[in-house]
Amino acid sequence: MKQKKQQRFRQIAMIIFLVLIVLGFTIPGFLNPPDSVVQIAEPRLCHTDVDCYLFCDETPKEVLCSQNLCQQNSCEEASYYAFKETPLQFSLMVELENETLSLQNRSSSQNLFVTFNDPTVSLFSSGLLTLQHVLEKAGMQLTAPCLVVDAVRYCEDDGTTLQILVNGNQTFSYGNYVPKEGDAVKIELKRKTDQKE
Repeated sequence: MKQKKQQRFRQIAMIIFLVLIVLGFTIPGFLNPPDSVVQIAEPRLCHTDVDCYLFCDETPKEVLCSQNLCQQNSCEEASYYAFKETPLQFSLMVELENETLSLQNRSSSQNLFVTFNDPTVSLFSSGLLTLQHVLEKAGMQLTAPCLVVDAVRYCEDDGTTLQILVNGNQTFSYGNYVPKEGDAVKIELKRKTDQKE
């Protein structure tokens, strides 16, 4: 008799457990119906900012192209780099072994957010564009010990030094540095000279 009661209790417990499992999988479906799912736009590939234009309410909207992807893909998405008519301006010089590179000649006129007029750089964004964003528009990349220009890596080693100077002071932020109005930024890779007395 005691065994029958235990078996009956197990059966009731199993039925309650199965009902709870069924409820656990069906109730969330009622609380979040499928039509409330947010549609996410597919990422768009780009080469310049012009490739990323959106038409929102029949008005063209400028969108930043960074790392060959448009940073906003639909009018409903938030824009972290909204276009601003009044630019932030600073000067930028890139010097490789005593040769100054022309950033103006290296950039495309179809880039809207970053424009070059050697040595002045204009940033047309209310977001925080970093030095990496700026250099990307000139076909360069800056990582901790290296500057990449035209797929050639110029790295700091025993014979050369890579320095980023902002208003005459060295910074170690590299590509993460966010330029401010009126800054004078200089990136230089130069050979070390032995100083013997």
